[in-house]
Amino acid sequence: MTVRARPRSGPSRRSREPADTLSFPSGHTAAAVAFTAAVAPSRPLAGAVCPVPAALVAVERVQSGSHYASDVAAGAAIGLVSAWLVRCFPQLTLCV
Repeated sequence: MTVRARPRSGPSRRSREPADTLSFPSGHTAAAVAFTAAVAPSRPLAGAVCPVPAALVAVERVQSGSHYASDVAAGAAIGLVSAWLVRCFPQLTLCV
């Protein structure tokens, strides 16, 4: 979405992301949070468990040097908004 290089600082930071891809926002985090937020209202048990892997995805993206913390936060916000839109306005989703 925006032009910002990936962090990758230090020898311990190994990212599998190609160097020519953009950092902002974190699509992995957006997907994990969207799934969690979409499942939680209808499946309380899954909603209680799903935040753990979603949080692990977010932490891993920063830890691996693939994203800055702000990239992950923006991805989480996009995921929450996406899940809210799908739940509140199901007629907006496309049937493929």
